[in-house]
Amino acid sequence: MQEVAEQVLERYRQVLSQGTVLVEDQGQGNGAYLLFYLEQAIEICDSQGGRRPFSKRLQAIEVDAGGQVRPVEGARRYRGLQAGEEVLAQPLRSAVWLQGQEAEEKALDFAVAHTLPAHLDQARQDLQAAKVLDQPAQFLGQGTQPRPLLLPLPPVVVGVALVIPAGALTRMSVQAPAPDAGLWQGVLFPPVGSRLKPGVLVSAPLPEAPVPEEIGPFFSAIPGLIEERRTGASAAWQVVAGERMVPVPPDLQGEWEAHAARLRGLGLEVAGHLPLVVRNAVDGGLAVWIPAGKFSLGSGAGNRDERPAHLLDVQGFYLDVCPVTNAQYAAFVVATGYQPRQWKPTPGGRELAAVNLSWEEARLYAEWAGKRLPTEAEWEKAARGADNRIYPWGNAFDARRASVLGNDYNRVSPVGHFIAGASPYGVLDMAGNVWEWVADWYGADYYGRSPGHNPLGPEQGEHRVLRGGAWICHPRYLRCSQREHQPPSHCSRFIGFRCAQ
Repeated sequence: MQEVAEQVLERYRQVLSQGTVLVEDQGQGNGAYLLFYLEQAIEICDSQGGRRPFSKRLQAIEVDAGGQVRPVEGARRYRGLQAGEEVLAQPLRSAVWLQGQEAEEKALDFAVAHTLPAHLDQARQDLQAAKVLDQPAQFLGQGTQPRPLLLPLPPVVVGVALVIPAGALTRMSVQAPAPDAGLWQGVLFPPVGSRLKPGVLVSAPLPEAPVPEEIGPFFSAIPGLIEERRTGASAAWQVVAGERMVPVPPDLQGEWEAHAARLRGLGLEVAGHLPLVVRNAVDGGLAVWIPAGKFSLGSGAGNRDERPAHLLDVQGFYLDVCPVTNAQYAAFVVATGYQPRQWKPTPGGRELAAVNLSWEEARLYAEWAGKRLPTEAEWEKAARGADNRIYPWGNAFDARRASVLGNDYNRVSPVGHFIAGASPYGVLDMAGNVWEWVADWYGADYYGRSPGHNPLGPEQGEHRVLRGGAWICHPRYLRCSQREHQPPSHCSRFIGFRCAQ
């Protein structure tokens, strides 16, 4: 059963992503809702303190535009959009209530309060029925402190879809409302006065929550550590901007639509003359367009080398959604014959972030793929957006949104696993998992003298900059503005990279 559960969960991870639209065939209601698929896992703790998987389930939870949360009970029949329905669904896909993380947080909170306890009770019954324990007392620790028997893990979102009841879709096809017509106000969209608002760009730095203390460089602080998503339709469609049109590759339609909606939600104009999403022909990496504009670099409440916080204007660029994987780096090694200094293929780790790579090795890979390393300013803009957030997902640290200690990934994790940790532009793994090399030389005082447009870092130096933190890091190292640096020859099992173009 455990293997079946793993297969089902993996299937949902592959098929469902933000922007997926389903139609509930038998649904006659008027309101659309978000359907979250949550992985709920329980481990068993043996008498020696070891932990192993015991029960893993997929739980479906729906959250409607009014904020009502309920589990999906009974059999439901869903289908994809048919010809002509995409236009009808677009107003819902772009609705304000889809832009934030509130619905997802409500689904997770509901699971913790309701469905996870039920799962735990059932697991206890299963354990007793299976007679795994002849005498439950053997699981008690020494003395009076009992050792936990069943350990529930926090629920994890493995897929999410927008669901439109067939009855509502039929009604829409008759009335054909425009995206801003307001015909569905209070029915399919949140009522007037909803506190959910679209994102806005800032023209000046916003105040940040203070960082508790000055912190030193990550690597010098731990000298004892040993260094060792969805197929598209069959035909291309087009985004129109005036008289200019850009054909969308069939296999990128879903990603293109999702990124367009994401940019609109940030109050940005969707450029019709530029591809919003591109796939690299050499390494297969998926990159999203980060539009030109101002944002605040650094943190007045951060470490000394993060000061002063200042507005920058960065031109548009593409950034890979995920860090480079072992499979991608292995392809580079095979194609070029390059002999890495420390990187080695990881058995069963094709989708893990590639680590043990120096800055120069990262640069060589990017050059081979026809790409480059992002600048420090580009990296931070893609991570925090224009609202001066502390972490890619917001101002409060949430371990469920990143590959960090305690998330069952006490090591490098598969890239792109933590969808809920996406940055405002939809870029993943920008906090946790692995530190990432960027192009710049490091200068502790560079922010006080850097240009206000497309800064490239100091002209020379001894160290290169690293960003993003790693799975082993304390949350204070995972802030968007946190800077780390190492000699360009340095290799570490905590360091990887991603590419830009």
